[in-house]
Amino acid sequence: WFGGMAPAALQRMARLGDGWMTAARTSEEAGPLLERLRGFLAKSGRDPASFGLEARIAFGEGQVDVWSNRVDGWRAAGATHLAVNTMGAGLTSAQAHISAIRQFAEAAGVPAA
Repeated sequence: WFGGMAPAALQRMARLGDGWMTAARTSEEAGPLLERLRGFLAKSGRDPASFGLEARIAFGEGQVDVWSNRVDGWRAAGATHLAVNTMGAGLTSAQAHISAIRQFAEAAGVPAA
């Protein structure tokens, strides 16, 4: 799995990787990069459907409707994995972070690991 958004990083992950951990905040922001990556995958003789995509959604950026819309957008874009980032949300204990993740999972309709 690779991170990065530069063309060289996308080419490298298409040749060598199993998935992309994108830093894009939304599926719309990632759209042009995903198209480019899928082109590099095809050029490398790889099936884009077998390449993973991990999206990350910030807990502190929204409420239930924002989370749900972002999850739906990432699903439509082909995300295979989803992470929720609770940093910077003003949470003060490990239990608060765990509770936030559960709250996000329930509201967004995704299973909590």
